[in-house]
Amino acid sequence: LKTFLTNFGGVAATIEDPPELALGGTYPKGYCYQTELPESQFEEGLKSTLRFRPKYIFFGEIRSQSAAQAAIRAGLSGHTVLATVHGGSIPAALLNLASMIAPHGRTDHVWRSLAETINVVSCMQRSKNRPAPEAKSLIISAVQNPEGVRSKIRSGLLEQLENDVDQLRNRTSRR
Repeated sequence: LKTFLTNFGGVAATIEDPPELALGGTYPKGYCYQTELPESQFEEGLKSTLRFRPKYIFFGEIRSQSAAQAAIRAGLSGHTVLATVHGGSIPAALLNLASMIAPHGRTDHVWRSLAETINVVSCMQRSKNRPAPEAKSLIISAVQNPEGVRSKIRSGLLEQLENDVDQLRNRTSRR
């Protein structure tokens, strides 16, 4: 978020429980409003945040249905949403997010919403044996077939995303 504000400018807002980094304040090209709220109040926080007309909204960390729904609503309304969600892999994080939004298994509308709003999914796996976490990313605009990735998400075929992650990693590692 600091990089976005420093390089591209604009207004950002964070809604966090608890804040992990000091992000609030003025940047060379932008400003960030940082708010600490209990996760149960993320929806109310989003309503207040929209008054700032932010380009970027950061939710840290999504652990409940109301927080997940607030993040998706913000994304569907055109904001760039950054959020943290736990999962052991990219498919697991997306499945976790979908199950929070629709906890009783009716996820067809959830997959459509996720397919329309997600542009990047990154997964960091920590290990006691490695000093730095292993990172895997799925940057939808960077894959060879972005609509194919969105179609997989729309259809809930998350396990197939690992192939896209591997292809993207292989393509970018050759540069």
